[in-house]
Parts: sequence; structure tokens; C-alpha cells
Amino acid sequence: MAKRQVTPDDRNRFLSPGDPQVSPDGSCVAFVVQRTDTKEDKRVTDIWMVPTRGGAPRQLTNSGKDRSPRWAPDSRTLAFVSSRDKKPQTWLIDTSGGEAWCLQTEQPVDSEPAWSPDGKRIALTSRVFSQDATWQPYAGAPDWDRKRAEDQAAMQMKGPQDGSGDRKDGDGKNSDKKDGDKKDKDSKVSDIKVISRLRNKMDGVGFYGDRRSHVFVVDVPTERPAKPVKAQQVTSGDFDHTGPCWSSCGKYIAFVATRRPGADWLMKTDIWCAEVETGKMTQLLDASGQSGSPAWAPDGKTIVYNGHGGKFGSSTTAELRAFPVRFDGPATEKDVTILQQDLQRGPSATPSSDVRYASMLVPPVWSGDYIYSIVGIDGDTFVYKCKPGRPAELVVGQRDRVIAGMSAEKGIVAYQSGSAVEPEEIYCLGSDGVRQLTHFNQALLDELALGECERIRYKGHDGWDIDGWLIKPPGYEEGKKYPLVLHVHGGPHGVYGSTMQFQDHLLASNGIAVLMTNPRGSGAYGQAFQYAVVKDWGGSDFKDLMAGVDHVISRGIADPDRLGVTGWSYGGFMTCWTVTQTQRFKAAITGACVSNRHSFYGTSDIGWHFAEHHTGGSPWDEHEKLLERSSVQFADKVTTPVLILHGEADLRCPLGQSEEFFTALKRQGKEAVLVTYPGEYHGFTKPSHWTDRYARVLSWFEHYLK
Repeated sequence: MAKRQVTPDDRNRFLSPGDPQVSPDGSCVAFVVQRTDTKEDKRVTDIWMVPTRGGAPRQLTNSGKDRSPRWAPDSRTLAFVSSRDKKPQTWLIDTSGGEAWCLQTEQPVDSEPAWSPDGKRIALTSRVFSQDATWQPYAGAPDWDRKRAEDQAAMQMKGPQDGSGDRKDGDGKNSDKKDGDKKDKDSKVSDIKVISRLRNKMDGVGFYGDRRSHVFVVDVPTERPAKPVKAQQVTSGDFDHTGPCWSSCGKYIAFVATRRPGADWLMKTDIWCAEVETGKMTQLLDASGQSGSPAWAPDGKTIVYNGHGGKFGSSTTAELRAFPVRFDGPATEKDVTILQQDLQRGPSATPSSDVRYASMLVPPVWSGDYIYSIVGIDGDTFVYKCKPGRPAELVVGQRDRVIAGMSAEKGIVAYQSGSAVEPEEIYCLGSDGVRQLTHFNQALLDELALGECERIRYKGHDGWDIDGWLIKPPGYEEGKKYPLVLHVHGGPHGVYGSTMQFQDHLLASNGIAVLMTNPRGSGAYGQAFQYAVVKDWGGSDFKDLMAGVDHVISRGIADPDRLGVTGWSYGGFMTCWTVTQTQRFKAAITGACVSNRHSFYGTSDIGWHFAEHHTGGSPWDEHEKLLERSSVQFADKVTTPVLILHGEADLRCPLGQSEEFFTALKRQGKEAVLVTYPGEYHGFTKPSHWTDRYARVLSWFEHYLK
């Protein structure tokens, strides 16, 4: 059967399995499958299960709102998080049969379930109002303002929020009115935001309000309870606590927190623990930099975590680290052991993909005496294991493939893996070798005409070695010159690699070659390479990118008269910057851009600390530094037609960044179009918006390059 060209709608046909969790007895893997519900215009997730020795995967839930499966120690019960009843709650299901049931708590659930070693309790985190009786929103506030804050926090606990603070129902629709003009009682709660914290919002979450993240523990009954169960709060104070992890004895829970005055100002996170029965909190690690994902050793004497010492600020590469547990005073940097140093690489998030069920930096996993982790090396990811003081050992992985989510039990490793031409599926490594457990996308792949992806390496600025991935159109003809789009990743410490990018295959399948590169600043290439972009956005990184384009042209693949450039976030910044610095590109598409680093400082959820680190100053100290690499200042140089895409609720790179660049271009009569997407944060969620975005990208480049 002849294969066909890829269309924008094809993205909605992919299934994305992820978050694989192998059972404690090693017999099964539970995982999430994300799919698209085009009728409801949303991505939905359900829990599936498959035997580690192979067999047909079995769907366990079908609400479309289930995620984060975690096995009980008995290897029979799964806990997972579901928002099927509006607010996220912990649910349980017997995998041998039966219906799922809700372990209902007053608090909404923000984290994956963490089972106690004896299987009798589950730890979780929830954002709650936890201020003491003397607290006021700010000095000089009206007497009734505390009541406003309490009421808003209570409303927020009833369900998911949008960026404005309005409660939504389970389908993401505003629920301030029901049955025509009948008002929901929650609509009486004030919609006024009172902001006094420096860290007051996060992209994808919205404004925090006056809640803080705390650790709770709930007893797991043997039968479905007739009424909500009471969750025990084990942390306290006006601080955020995340990543709960039980000690093997079940007496303590470790977590990440910065419990000190001025925590909002500090670019560090510590590791603490709480004694479950008493709530007594003890600081275990006084960190110098970022600490995350603590994992307690089986003997209780050591904690490993992903983190760094902060030597290079937020551009410090992550390391797999360990420290001794003691209760007479916290460990410090001198007590920390850096593991896997022989690899010269640390734990890494998997290179970006737009057909993946999202995974970030995977926590380290203890299995027996070994610590398992995902390590990124030059655009690929691998699973390694190690013991403290011993060299790292490769467990599974190969060149030109990636590994994303991972778990390990009894020597069995479950993981999701894919390549530049294969979306990720679930795999298992056991005593009999590697077995692919799912094939959800094979039928679709058999239909689509995908181009060949060639890994290339070229010399960047100053002779630096730069990796790239070149996607050629199907049926590529040697000697024929093709239009080429340069696709710039985000970050700037993001990374491209051996992962499938639907947008790039869409362009290639329709006759446009695509180049993805990892210029200096990209992650997974070591500390010096990653830090090289700091205080030099648009400098040597820009030259690395242009060298990649020149390399493809020199090979006779790209037509120098039909070049395009695109990118999102930092890639959007670089797209804007590129068209102000050169006229060689005939079309550009910038998404969620930064065009004015001066205004970005005070409007982004990370603006103040991110700008100070990457630019070297604040608006009152380094006014010129913030503007000297801001593309809006050089908009008069632009001759390239520019399509500008942006989510209206973006808190990371706010919409104003695109509006400023658009206005600067249109005021001067330049060819520019601005398209905005209501309700979307920095990363899109609505399938219809994704499809629209892909269609506009293809149409724009076809018009100007073909």
C-alpha cells in the first residue's frame, strides 16, 4: 500500500504511552496512555497494564482523567490520581478485577501516590491554606481581607483552576454558573487577586494565591469507605513541600523544601524529613543549589537525589548525588557524594518531542543495592545503574534512540523508548533481554510517508563540535536542492535528539527539509557547553545555528534561496533575533517568544531570576544589557515575513512579548501576522489549537518556500 503525506490532523491519531511502573514482583507494568478526544477537544489519559513477559496490553480505567499509577507493595493494588470527580483525588483498583474506587480526601491531590513500605498508608501533597491565626495578607490590609483569602483558598480546593483563579469543572469549563442563570455558590467568592509574594504564579498552574504545598498521609482502608477519609498533615508552616518519599522503616517521609525566611528569593532547595506519627521535621540536607526527587536507600542510611551545588547558577548541570542521613544536623555540600562521575554526564530529561506523554527529569530509583537513573549523552538517553563509590554500568539504551519514563524492580527495568522516526512505546528489560510490550502506533506508521532522519555533526563557531538532526523529505533525491527550515529548541538548555518531532515530519512529508541542532547552551553535553550561552544569547549560539544551515547548504541539500526559521520559547527568541540580524531567511514563525528582555524581567513567572542569571543584571542596574540582545530594538532591520504564535495565558513568556514584536513590525509596514490562542499556557493543551498551529506552520512555509 502506498504511503501518504502527513497532515496536521494526524497528530490526533497518535497514542502516547508513558510513565511505566513495574510491579514489585516484576510480573507486570502499569502505564498511562494519552490519546486525543477530538469531540471534547482535549487530551485524555487512562491506566493500562501489560505482563513483563509479553502479551496483550489491558486497559484498566476508561475515565480519560487518570494518571500516575503506583503499585502497592502487594503487587496487586494500584493507586492512581484521577480528576473524574472534578478535583484530583487518589483512586485505587485491584488489578485482578473489579472497579476503581476513590480514597476521597478534603484536599485535592497534586502529586503521584507514594505508598508506605507496609502498604497501609499513602503520602501525597496538596496546596492548602495553612497560615496561623495572626496572619494578614499584608500590613495595612482591610480587616476582612483574611476572610477573602480563606474563602478563595477553600474554593480553589474544590477543583482545577485556570490562570484567572476561576474554578473549572472536570472538563475544564468555567463553573461559576449552572442551569441557565442559576449561580454557583462559589461565584460569591471574591475574584480579586492580592499578591505579596515574589513567587506568586507558575506557567501551567496559574496564580498560587495564599496556599502552600504540604505533605499529607492517609490510611488505606481494606474496603471502599462510605465517607471521605481524614488526611493527616505532616508538614506545617508558610513554606512549600514537594516530592515525598518514605523511609524503608516507614517511620519518616523525606521531601524537598526551603524552610527559611526569604525562601522566595533563594535559588536553592533543601531536603527535610518528617516523623509521620509526631510531625516533627528535621533538615537532612542544607543544599548549596537545587535538590529534587529524593530516594531513600533500603538500609535507611543514605538518600540519593537529582541536584547540583549551584556553582553555575540555574545553568548548573544536574548530578546524581548522595548524602548520609543523620538527625543531629543537616549534611552540607562537603558531605555530598557525586555519583556516576565517570560518565561526565548527569541525570537528564529526555530530548523534546511533541508526540510524547510528558516526562521530565525522572527520579532516581533504588532496586536492591543499585541506583538506576536516566542519563543524557549528546542527544540520546540511557539507563545506567551504580552503587555509591562504584563506576556506572550501562543497563539499557543505544545510539540514536531515547529512553524517557523508567522504573526498576528485582532486576527488571520498564521504560518508554523511541527514535526520530518512531514514537515512544513501552519496553521491558528482563533476564531474557529486551522486549517491546506495546505497538500502539504501528498501524498509523504504516500509513504515513515519513522522511529519513540523518544525524549530522558540524563545526560551529570557534570550531566547536555541534550535533544536528536533518529530516529529509520522503523519496529524497541526491543532488536535488530542497527548501529548508531551521528549527531551534527552547531553553536555552533544552536539547534535541533522537526523538520524534511531529511538526518536523509534517514539513518533511510535504517536501520541506528540517534541521534541528544543539548549539552551545544545550543540555546533555557537559557543564562548559551548557554554560556557554549565559550572558551571550544571540551571540555564539546564533553563529552555531547559522553554521548548521551553511553545512546543509554546502552538502547540496538545502536551497539557499528557500530558507525558513522557527522555534518556541528560547527558540522563539532566537527566531526573532535571527530575522533582525540577517535577511537570508524567506519566512519565519516565532512561537511564545521573548522579544524584549527588559519587560520580560518583571512579567514572566521566572523573569526576575532568569533574566539576572542569563543577562547579568536587573533593569535598574543593567538597563542596556537587557536591551542589547532584545529583537524589538532592531525590528527596523527585518525584511522576512514573520508569523507570530502565542498562548494568551502564557505566564512563562507572556503574550506581551509577541505583541511588542508584532506592533514594532506592523508600525513599520513589515509583513507580520499575530495569532493568539485563548486559555493556552506556554505549552498548549487543546488538540484543536495544536492542529491549527501545525496547519498554519505548514501553510506559511509552503507559501513562502515552495
